[in-house]
Amino acid sequence: MVDILSVQRSRQQEPPSLGLRIWRAFGHPAALILLLVLFLPALLADVWLPQAPSLLGDDALARNAWLAATAARQPAGEIMQALGLFDLAHNTLLSLLLPLLAAVLTVRLFNRLHLAWSTRRLSPPRQALPLTTSYDLEIKTTVDSEQWRGVCERQCQRQQEDEDAGAMPQWWGDRHQAFTWLAALIEIGLALILLSLALNLRFGWQLDELSLDPGGSVSLEPYSAQTLSFADDAETLSLCCQPERQTAVIVGPMKLGALWLRQMQMGPALKMTVLVNEQPLLLQPIEQGGSPKPELVLRFPQKRSERTVAIPERNLFLRIVHTGPDQYNVEALDASSTVLLSQKIEGAASLTLADMALHLTPTRHLKLDVVSRPWLWLLIPGILLISAGLFIRWRFPYLRVGAVVATRGIAVRWQGQRGVHPTPEELGEMLTGTQS
Repeated sequence: MVDILSVQRSRQQEPPSLGLRIWRAFGHPAALILLLVLFLPALLADVWLPQAPSLLGDDALARNAWLAATAARQPAGEIMQALGLFDLAHNTLLSLLLPLLAAVLTVRLFNRLHLAWSTRRLSPPRQALPLTTSYDLEIKTTVDSEQWRGVCERQCQRQQEDEDAGAMPQWWGDRHQAFTWLAALIEIGLALILLSLALNLRFGWQLDELSLDPGGSVSLEPYSAQTLSFADDAETLSLCCQPERQTAVIVGPMKLGALWLRQMQMGPALKMTVLVNEQPLLLQPIEQGGSPKPELVLRFPQKRSERTVAIPERNLFLRIVHTGPDQYNVEALDASSTVLLSQKIEGAASLTLADMALHLTPTRHLKLDVVSRPWLWLLIPGILLISAGLFIRWRFPYLRVGAVVATRGIAVRWQGQRGVHPTPEELGEMLTGTQS
């Protein structure tokens, strides 16, 4: 028969100082959980959501316009904008959260290492250990000291007995001390994830709404010396130079080297040239702007959109309307708006107007954002370390127990990490081999 006379959580006799209370508050699991709940949306926003372009700098007016346009395109965009998730670099709450979370992780990491260092040698469970709870129990039982010693030896990996205790044998032991070092992988992994976000906010960048025509390219300066190019066949994007990388164009986000490419739009386009005796005439796009070119790519944002092209050398205009996939209506007009040519085309086509040959090839254009998060890779080792640390903490929690055997029963002190203290029923089963 086992009777648990009392179970009391041990407390220090003297009230702790203000500094110690603050230290304990920073090391409390609730503080870490609360800060991680606030930190997780910012981390997900850094990975998945568009951020305010770096070129906006401190231009508040341009930044607000960009934020409003971005929020309109995203589900629940107004809520995310109000939380500052589209502009983490200027998020006041995040600027306070990061150092606070760093301080909490530092305190908890120190406590874990202090626990491992304090328990490197087996000693009686007198002093309070960090990251543990302590309970004193008085047990009324007929189990003698030899039986109790056998129970404790089965529960602990290291044991020691006070041979000078006389009529009141004393015994203490512990288990899983080696794993107290490895449990610190939790804080180390969290620190890597925190460092990833902080470095990305400092060294990451984003260029918005870069337009690419087939065979065209755009420089990524001032943030990178590389150039992003769109192949003539409108199928492949490449990043040049040193080293040169390329990827097939797909719908949705793409990865190219260390860069993420977020597509804003992938729409139809029409490549055109006008030849006279095999010599190209200069073409002037009206809506898209730009200087006259011998070869022109017209971008059509949607069906039924219209583009006008001037041929200055002949004082002519071409009006082109997109009507469907690879389908266009082409009209040629002179200065008096007289229609000289009206033709529907589907696919690549060549049209003749006087001594001119119009060559038209349907293709597509891209408008995308280029995002650099150079320290995103730290998330992988961070998540792996956290997983390993949580498994070790759950599977091998530290426990230290001491016992004094007297004639009226046994006085026991359990000290260990949360979840390792036995219930009275479990203690009765340990002592007698049956449920009490």
